[in-house]
Amino acid sequence: LNEPCPDIAFLHLYLKKEDDKYATLEYHIQNQGEGNFIIADETDRLIIRAFISGVPKLTRGALPIGGMTFEKEDGHPRMLRPGEKLIGEIKLDTRKKTRYMKCLILQLDSDQFIHECDRTNNTSAVILR
Repeated sequence: LNEPCPDIAFLHLYLKKEDDKYATLEYHIQNQGEGNFIIADETDRLIIRAFISGVPKLTRGALPIGGMTFEKEDGHPRMLRPGEKLIGEIKLDTRKKTRYMKCLILQLDSDQFIHECDRTNNTSAVILR
């Protein structure tokens, strides 16, 4: 099977708003591969998982704090063609944040990642105040 493979990655991740309980982030996800990436259909859904950690890297010590799943009828594009971007916002409960755990990490997850070219670029982090 020599189909061109998709490769989605966070292009940008910005902390838009933060208070004592929540952080709102704007994400820019781009398909940097040669193949199409399905955001949501009958079987596959793109998921953004969120973690809080002491380091800006996804490690075993990172605490899951939620995330979001793209559903078929959410009004976003159904797929990302090569080079196309998806821009959106995610609001997360950050009450687990401590003085030592200030890194908010987002991870892209999908059932299609068996076909993805590069899985090493599916996380991104911002430092909370």
